[in-house]
Amino acid sequence: MDVTYRPEGINNFHNARSIRLRVTGTQREECYLLSPSQVRRLRKHFCGGGPDCRCPHGGIVLLDIDSDGHDVCGLPIRYCQAD
Repeated sequence: MDVTYRPEGINNFHNARSIRLRVTGTQREECYLLSPSQVRRLRKHFCGGGPDCRCPHGGIVLLDIDSDGHDVCGLPIRYCQAD
């Protein structure tokens, strides 16, 4: 499913434009689950600061850590609009 993601307030600290993503629709804790490449793309898009920036990178939510030690992240559904 294609969604337009437009976080608000502090979650869009650098005032970036919205972004379109294709998500599987799999949900957990009011978030769509993201692949690692989607997480990298979102962080790059929403954070214009350097590696030391402490902004919320578009409001991506850390949900868990998988058995391999990788982050399991989600996209808050409240900021998504289905296309």
